[in-house]
Amino acid sequence: MITPTQALPKVPLSEVLPRHIAALLGPPPLLPEEDADAYEGILRQLSLSLVPVDIIEWLDLKEIGDLSWEVIRYRRLRRTYLAGRQRDAINAFLINRQEPKGIRREALFASRDKLMSAWARREPKAVERIEAILRQYGRTSEDFNAETLLGRLGEIERLEALITAAYARRNEALREFERRRDPRAGRLRRVSDEIIEASANEPAPSPGRVSNPRDDERRHERLHMDRRAAVNAHYDRIQRGEIDGDDLPDDVDPESELGTCDGSDGGGAPDAQNEPTPQPERLEGGGHQQAARPHTDPAGGDSGAGEEGASPERPGTAAREAVAPQVPPA
Repeated sequence: MITPTQALPKVPLSEVLPRHIAALLGPPPLLPEEDADAYEGILRQLSLSLVPVDIIEWLDLKEIGDLSWEVIRYRRLRRTYLAGRQRDAINAFLINRQEPKGIRREALFASRDKLMSAWARREPKAVERIEAILRQYGRTSEDFNAETLLGRLGEIERLEALITAAYARRNEALREFERRRDPRAGRLRRVSDEIIEASANEPAPSPGRVSNPRDDERRHERLHMDRRAAVNAHYDRIQRGEIDGDDLPDDVDPESELGTCDGSDGGGAPDAQNEPTPQPERLEGGGHQQAARPHTDPAGGDSGAGEEGASPERPGTAAREAVAPQVPPA
């Protein structure tokens, strides 16, 4: 939990930052003219507010402190840049307007530079004196401030971009610190890692759409019914004498495809739910059974008749008719 700043005690940084941690964090990122005490004050306030418990949190705290210092640095540079350009503009204006009267020009310039330096430090007497001189010409220091801002807009925008980027990185570091502290964040991270690891072990899906087992089953049933209808239509043509009984479609195997017409999968027991309604056998004269056709011997005449005088059927025809119940075409 983050402690409010106004409730923090005033203690040295050495009392809140362990020596071995300070050695790991490294030196402060300060420029020669920057205030080391101000930087240590930031780390001290952050240490008392966030209360790090391990080296990871100390490193995060150091990152937050460094980024906060960058924001302060860039804002100070922007202020210094604008003040310097405003001072140069006012000084140039006074040089062009004031003429020496009875004194040496060098002394006048030295006096003006001293006055402008005091004005830049915002000394009250110097500020009042400069404003009085500018009013003599109908100008104020704000006029030069506006001119400087518009004339140096490109440089100022670059400084603003640096400030915005430092703010964004600092805020992201704070959010990461808070997420690590939140107990829910650890659980969510573990769950996410498990999901990623599990997905990495799964086989890659095919480039097409994701397969659904129920869709595959329906597609198989439709294909099965279409095959049965095609076989039945073929045997109807045989019975009508349109084609020879031995002529099977190229893609029909009498040992496997015909076996699927009774609802089985080509070798197993038929499915009770998919078993078709039994159809009466086709009898001779009634159109329900094909009469046996005599086989003509190439040498001439019929081949030998059986004991009962019936000519033998063509090979495979009776077997196919026996195992293939007639189902009306779909």
